[in-house]
Amino acid sequence: MKYTTFDIDQSGNMVITLTPEGREWLTENYSEDKNDEDIFIELNEYQLCNGFNLVNPEDIGALTSSLLIADGWINEETTSEQAQHINVWYYNYYAIYSYLHDLNRQGYVIWNRAQY
Repeated sequence: MKYTTFDIDQSGNMVITLTPEGREWLTENYSEDKNDEDIFIELNEYQLCNGFNLVNPEDIGALTSSLLIADGWINEETTSEQAQHINVWYYNYYAIYSYLHDLNRQGYVIWNRAQY
């Protein structure tokens, strides 16, 4: 089931928006006591199985512990040349705010496009 849409704004940032089904699912499953990453991955399973992937920050030398989303496959074997053609997004305020809380409250959340 498609619970979110991923759109790219004019600045290259990713806007993750809840579908009506996603709003219902998140209302039923979101709790501040649960792990945000696990809920986020389950909520975005459709997108993560259809062209987008989670990236391990260490694989690209990112100095963050935030989840990263890419529009291609990146791992420790990806060359620099290959990586230049893949976009990566991150939630800039992960250490201060909960992206799931924002998504639940607003119906959307913006993830910044990484510059590397």
